[in-house]
Amino acid sequence: MSFDWRQYVQLAGELINCPDTSPIKEAYFRCAVSRAYYGMFCMLRDFWESQNGCIYETGSIHRFVINKYKESNKSDERKIGADIDRLRHSRIAADYKSDVRIDYNDAAKAYKKSKQLLKQLEELSCA
Repeated sequence: MSFDWRQYVQLAGELINCPDTSPIKEAYFRCAVSRAYYGMFCMLRDFWESQNGCIYETGSIHRFVINKYKESNKSDERKIGADIDRLRHSRIAADYKSDVRIDYNDAAKAYKKSKQLLKQLEELSCA
């Protein structure tokens, strides 16, 4: 049985509701942004491979998959590509930029975007 990447999106939702008294709230928020991105990225990667076969060659798998969506002939796939790319930039800030503050609003925005992407992917799967 394979892992259900939607659980990462669900976890992101739980992480943004960390206790107000927690001394590590920003860590919760950073993790939420990261999980929101990775959950959606992995689902988009798996969907692309299910439709097109394993087509990854070399370099950044993230850039490769995102570009496949952004360069699609289908407008709904291009929108998905643009949205996941914006979410990737948020994830990079959350994972690597210690000088950038990540707060509740950032985490909630990433979670909301991941839920929107999930809906878009489900619509694409049914098409």
